[in-house]
Amino acid sequence: MERGQLSEELLNEINEVSEIRSSRKSQADSLLSGINIASPAISQLTPILIDGTKIEVKPVLGGGEFQWGYVLISPIDLRGPNVADLSRN
Repeated sequence: MERGQLSEELLNEINEVSEIRSSRKSQADSLLSGINIASPAISQLTPILIDGTKIEVKPVLGGGEFQWGYVLISPIDLRGPNVADLSRN
């Protein structure tokens, strides 16, 4: 191999990365533009929350102190079991 030439292996890796980037860009473009009525642009979609989700005003930590803030409350506890209950024995 002469100076300034790329090895075949490195050239293949560069081409593979380029193809992956091109594929990702194509996917992103289709999500952002929307292909048709059945597949609207991602910016036109509305997120849906679990039934029973509500917004409550609660004290939250902000700027090093508690302040009143809006908190999403889910009907499902996503944190898992309480560790204190598991280690109580």
